[in-house]
Amino acid sequence: MRDIIVPPASFISLCVMVIFILFSALLHYYLLTIVAITAFWAQQTWGPRFLIRVILEVGTGALVPLTFIPGWIGTALRFLPFKFFAQIPIQIYLGQLSQNTIFYYFIELILWLFLFAICSHILYKRSLRIYGAVGG
Repeated sequence: MRDIIVPPASFISLCVMVIFILFSALLHYYLLTIVAITAFWAQQTWGPRFLIRVILEVGTGALVPLTFIPGWIGTALRFLPFKFFAQIPIQIYLGQLSQNTIFYYFIELILWLFLFAICSHILYKRSLRIYGAVGG
């Protein structure tokens, strides 16, 4: 196992990665909250939840690094916030990113987090106005 488990590039890399993971967990929460809010408008939410899970599996860079995905799909996935769930924390852990790049990604992560938090809040408030219970 010694050859499989790679230690962090430095203690600072480990700490920065943990910070990114915590903020990414919040981002993930808001993303799934936005998807869950679709239940206010539709009776079946299995489709959107399944679709976002598939996009997350590919878009995080956990299965295949985003740099290996060619063309416009790879460009779109690198633009979206999904890279913060796996690829960026892994690169920080391995010490593959410069301090300037890490700072840039941190600002981008904060902006995505702010955007998703605002969107989920607005959608939730609007959803409460049209809420209707179904069942019997």
